[in-house]
Amino acid sequence: MDNVSDKPDRNKLSPAPPGLIMASLLLWGWQTEFFLYAVIMGVVLELPIFIKWRIDFSDKDINQLADLSGVIFFILTVYIFVNYSFQGIYKILELMPFVLLLLMLAQGYGLQNGIKTSALFISIRRLGESAGSDVLYKTNIGLPYVFICMISASSGNKFSDYFFYIMRAYHCMVIIHAKAKIFFENHMACLRRICHFLFLLNSTGISATTI
Repeated sequence: MDNVSDKPDRNKLSPAPPGLIMASLLLWGWQTEFFLYAVIMGVVLELPIFIKWRIDFSDKDINQLADLSGVIFFILTVYIFVNYSFQGIYKILELMPFVLLLLMLAQGYGLQNGIKTSALFISIRRLGESAGSDVLYKTNIGLPYVFICMISASSGNKFSDYFFYIMRAYHCMVIIHAKAKIFFENHMACLRRICHFLFLLNSTGISATTI
């Protein structure tokens, strides 16, 4: 049941821009007083950009890491609600980057370069070979992790104008990164048509004046 089909080859989410994971973790650490942990986690998660060493994780390995992350999250949630009641929701948000660290490490240092949805959702995993490509595919969880770090940072208590400026800058980086490829492909095609049209118009004008 753990070894689902090898059909998913495409990645529906592009990786986070280099340095953005580190930057979002630093923002989280600054807001939640986990700055030292944020530096260590950021360096470890950004390191795969500079090294080629990788681990060949199987689907079963990734599934087990995802299940372990879920168990850690459940135990953490129960413990925090027992000690902090409903106000513990802010504590849970603060600790979310820790909970997803295992999956981020598996993605960064694995050969797969992404996480299959079967690892994230047990319902898809149970479908096995019958899972279609619309539900079973590989996805990069770098950008979702960045947004989770931003949400976790928002649960901190050091709000200032600088915090909101930084958050806005991060959002712009994500949007530009996500749209850049699509914008370039679509608008370069339009630009080529416009240049071709202007060339024809210019050629026609030159011919008319020479006549």
